[in-house]
Amino acid sequence: MNDTIRNSGSMPEEWFYPSSNFGALPPELCDEKTSRIIVLPVPYEATTTYSAGCRRGPAAIIEASTNMELYDEELRREPCEVGIHTSKPLAVVDDAEEMVKRIDSVAGAYLAKGKFVTLLGGEHSVTLGMVRALSRFYSDLSVLVLDAHADFRESYHGNKYNHACVARRAAEVCPLVQAGIRSLSAEEAFALDKENVTTLWAQDFRQSRGAADQSELIRRLLKNLTAHVYVSIDADAFDPSIMPAVGTPEPGGLLWDEVLNVLRSVVNERKVVGLDLVELAPIPGLIHPEFMGARLLYKTWGYALKPE
Repeated sequence: MNDTIRNSGSMPEEWFYPSSNFGALPPELCDEKTSRIIVLPVPYEATTTYSAGCRRGPAAIIEASTNMELYDEELRREPCEVGIHTSKPLAVVDDAEEMVKRIDSVAGAYLAKGKFVTLLGGEHSVTLGMVRALSRFYSDLSVLVLDAHADFRESYHGNKYNHACVARRAAEVCPLVQAGIRSLSAEEAFALDKENVTTLWAQDFRQSRGAADQSELIRRLLKNLTAHVYVSIDADAFDPSIMPAVGTPEPGGLLWDEVLNVLRSVVNERKVVGLDLVELAPIPGLIHPEFMGARLLYKTWGYALKPE
């Protein structure tokens, strides 16, 4: 591993331009040393199997965030008060396993400094690097994945680090809970049952008849999460009617308020120690998907991190 990768968590003397700084924050709110949140862009896309473009997701989300109001009407404060530092994008290589190692190394360096690392992909395979890094800091880590796809294949196209295998690899590290799933192979369905992975199907949310049913779904989810939780959000967990900018849009997905309800509930009952948003593939001329992604991150930070 070269020195550029090893030290990629360090900020140069000059400040980032607003277009590469989440929220276009002033220097006092995006300094690496004082910021509690680190945004780590990883524009990696090597194993996608349908529509491409998620490598452009991190830059698009960050750019959209510069046009976002920083006051949160629900929380009645500005979540950015805890500080949000945007790292330089991590250099990518074609080898999926090597990318996992690089993310693990860089994220681990930030975690050692007590930072809340937020990974911006890129394809979903990048999540494994964060899970491995966090597992060294939290022996009771679990992972909550919001996704349309099970991503639970043992191997895909001869590569066990393919994006279609990321949940399977994460489950080898720590307990896994999935929500929003509505697309999987027979192999994956059998493996999920065998491994006893907790899965809340998208249809469970669609068939819920009211607040009581939704609360029962949340209880099932929380029951299988440990004290410390890493949250991984694939943009295609959302219904394509509100999130069309994904490589494989699946009908019948989750809606904005449903996802916020899940995130809010998890934060209230568990400690969220890391976050990622992956697989957003911008569509030229359509800006609401990346703006929605930026708001989703900002809301989640507001739930998870209170001002000191």
